Amino acid sequence: MCYPDYKPDWPQFRNMPIQKQIQQAQKNTEEIPACEHTLGMGISSLTVAAFAFFFCWACGQRGLFASDQSIVFDGGYRILSGQVPFRDFVSPNGPISFLAQAGFFGLFGVSFFSYLLHSAAANAVAALSAIYIIRVLFPTRPYLSASAGVLTAIWFYPPFGTPYPEHTAFLLGFPALTLIVAVLVAKSTRHRLRNPIIVLSGILAALAFLSKQNAGVLISLACLGLILASCYWKHEGRHNLYPVIVFVVGFSASLAVFVIWLYWHSDPPLFFKYFLEVPFDLGLSRAQSLLVGLKRMLIPFEHPVLRFALYCSAALWVCVVVAFFGPYDLQRTKRHKAAITLLPLLLMIQSLMIPTMNNAVIYMVPFTGIIVAISFGLTRELLLPLVRVQPLVVWAAFVCLGFGLALTGSEISWNRREILFSASIFRSVPVNGLRDLKWGEPTTIRNWQISVSDVASLVNHLTAQGTPFLIFPDFTMLYGIVGRLNPQPVCWFHPGVTYSAHGDPLLDRWIVSELQGNKIGVVVLERCAWLGLDLLDDFSLTKMFIQNEFRLVRRIGPWEVFHRHPKENLQIEQER
Repeated sequence: MCYPDYKPDWPQFRNMPIQKQIQQAQKNTEEIPACEHTLGMGISSLTVAAFAFFFCWACGQRGLFASDQSIVFDGGYRILSGQVPFRDFVSPNGPISFLAQAGFFGLFGVSFFSYLLHSAAANAVAALSAIYIIRVLFPTRPYLSASAGVLTAIWFYPPFGTPYPEHTAFLLGFPALTLIVAVLVAKSTRHRLRNPIIVLSGILAALAFLSKQNAGVLISLACLGLILASCYWKHEGRHNLYPVIVFVVGFSASLAVFVIWLYWHSDPPLFFKYFLEVPFDLGLSRAQSLLVGLKRMLIPFEHPVLRFALYCSAALWVCVVVAFFGPYDLQRTKRHKAAITLLPLLLMIQSLMIPTMNNAVIYMVPFTGIIVAISFGLTRELLLPLVRVQPLVVWAAFVCLGFGLALTGSEISWNRREILFSASIFRSVPVNGLRDLKWGEPTTIRNWQISVSDVASLVNHLTAQGTPFLIFPDFTMLYGIVGRLNPQPVCWFHPGVTYSAHGDPLLDRWIVSELQGNKIGVVVLERCAWLGLDLLDDFSLTKMFIQNEFRLVRRIGPWEVFHRHPKENLQIEQER
């Protein structure tokens, strides 16, 4: 049950001193009761969560972009098989997304089914977090919370479809912000769970950082900004900075535990080089293109509806701030203060992710549903009383914009693989572990058309050989599908991102050493590599090792299959 017309019990003030009356009135005004958790709200939340799960599942099935979508699959399989991050293999991001996927593999088996289950479940959690945040901030407007959940379900994971380090960081950011909002808007500021909840949000922020540095830093700053702003809502001085300290303790303690693990079980020099040094150099190189980065931040959204929605939300926020701090008779509650603080922080996260991630914008707008819901909620409660506009007009505008965002996001998520690969038909891959993947026919990469039969033939060939193999550089997902560990230490190959753009001789020697030690019998080179097969030129010793030890025996679609030199001559099979 909601209380839209709630008023404090004024008669209780009659025997109070005037100053105490003012303080008590302000306190009661801030503590408008939240909506109780009714059966209808529970059903609506579960319905949105189910939609989030199955929509992400359906979109994630459609096509495979091996260069990006193999990353977490291979990392998770490595950990499941006993490899240790930054000791047995290296990556430019932390191990959290790999650990999560290893957990799904351990529970449900190594397959694309487990992969989709991970992203679909994460999408449902994000949608529920969005619902809860808006329900806390605007308890008398349940349509806003439901809308935020639906838009989050559409714009968070479905555009990418499968697990990814940035999305894991965003996922951890959702509950971190949810916990902080719940604590800050709670009626009792001395609740016994307040400090543990803030510590938990700090732990989640640290885990987000250990999933992906840029997203984790921005999420941590947003959490800190929200807590810091709350410290001055009542102007009670420095004593209120205690929640900030509690958050920092949770964040720092988590990183300290990770560092201890790093020194005891992993390799700190490798961690500092590939998790800090290589990404830092990449950040510096991108910072040199300052004008390009600013342009992408100011005009970032290639989809007009998305651009209009976020710019409109920012403009409404400016108007709300002017009204909130102006000489107007408005109800200034903790809920409103939290909403006014949270909205620009979420916009900051999404805007700064654009130049730092340097990828498709649709992967970097996970908080769009919350942003739009907050902007319209603030407009309805703080701006509408000051202007001569009918509430129906605002409601109609919100409905139109919400439907526009939902349709745009759904179309992007559903058709992205079609646009990327010019695919028109999606067929199941007839291979154990990949049956839940709908391969796009045709999947066109660098002028190569890859059919589902090509994929099946390659997997069957690698399985039949029964020997460790190297596949270079993109389709590393096939290691887990075939049941063979990746025999070299690089999680994926991307110059300037996973290794130095200027070359890495030590890494080159490490790769050759691992290939020799694992006694690989097959090498598969991809002529359809997204960044080009000339990536092999960055590793001269590895290239020389392949040329000297292996001979081309077969071509399967865009893949060249090499076997170790036999004593007798082999006749090359031409399949295509």
